[in-house]
Amino acid sequence: MKYVLFNKAWDYQRGAMSNLHYSGGALCLQDTASGKPGAFLSGTLDSGEKETIWHRMVVKSWVGENMSVTCYMYASDSEMEVKRLEALWESGAEDAFWRMEQMDGLKQLTVRNPEDVLLHQVQGRFLWVGILMWGNGTEGPEIFTIQIYAPKETWNQYLPEIYQGGKQEFLERFLGIFQSMYQDMEEKIIHDPAYLDIQAVEEEFLPWLAGWIHVENSHLWEPHHLKQYLEQGAALFSIRGTARALVRMVEIYTGETCYLLEEGTGENPGVVLLMIREEAVPDLKTYRAVERIIREGKPADVELKLVPLKPYLFLNKDSYLGINSVLNTYGQAVLNRDGALSFVMLGTWGGKDYEKSDVYAIC
Repeated sequence: MKYVLFNKAWDYQRGAMSNLHYSGGALCLQDTASGKPGAFLSGTLDSGEKETIWHRMVVKSWVGENMSVTCYMYASDSEMEVKRLEALWESGAEDAFWRMEQMDGLKQLTVRNPEDVLLHQVQGRFLWVGILMWGNGTEGPEIFTIQIYAPKETWNQYLPEIYQGGKQEFLERFLGIFQSMYQDMEEKIIHDPAYLDIQAVEEEFLPWLAGWIHVENSHLWEPHHLKQYLEQGAALFSIRGTARALVRMVEIYTGETCYLLEEGTGENPGVVLLMIREEAVPDLKTYRAVERIIREGKPADVELKLVPLKPYLFLNKDSYLGINSVLNTYGQAVLNRDGALSFVMLGTWGGKDYEKSDVYAIC
């Protein structure tokens, strides 16, 4: 069975839109405050065969309180009618409301808030889809995908001959419930590999994939970091519970290099410190999230402490050369952008000639 899918901007731009735009993967109202509806009329869909009976339409959308979506199906077998309409559109009328008015004589079905609709009463080689959307003054509905199947195909054809002739509309619609469920399940099975493609899979399936390798609290992860973790998931799962796996998990989550240090002396002998630049944990929420990742991934029976490293040098504190402190050469001192000193020292000189001087400069 063939189908047409509306799931990207170009699919809608080929038709006409008024007070609608495609943004964030959905067709939505452009101006919600005015209370005006939005309209969309698709381009011409051609089944290739005259007297085609269209089968089914599946709409994935979000319609909130005091909102509505009305869908109109227009169909015709006349190529002359198609040419007349195309000539009318080329005259410069881009208003989708006006275009839908011109097609009123071809209307065969009206559905409010469509989800899964049988199109068995829609007949014609050429098909157009019209949509009117109303918001509630604050926000409007969103349509994510529209999928239209053709030609009509029912399970009646598999029944004995007595069920083939005459009016079988009720039986067709009754069996259509189970046929739609079976068709959806079959498509999911066919497209299963797409759910396993980490870069292409939709974000809603990422937690499901993360569960395969026992990633707890996957909701804490940003989608792009979680995808990066899943790409290395098999290798990390094989060393789960080790220090190396823990370090890599934190590095992926924060995007920063981190370090492990075992305290052999001091107040907490045997405690392992996981050190990371303070910029990687800029707020309490991120800090708590990293702590949870550490608790889940740390080796058993090991006390591990998260230490954010400040970008300063403190004596007897967590200061590490090349990590949060560096050695550098003296630079020039510039005063008011006018003078520059190659070397400046402030303080008291212990030599004979400078005993009375508190501040001096050597250039």
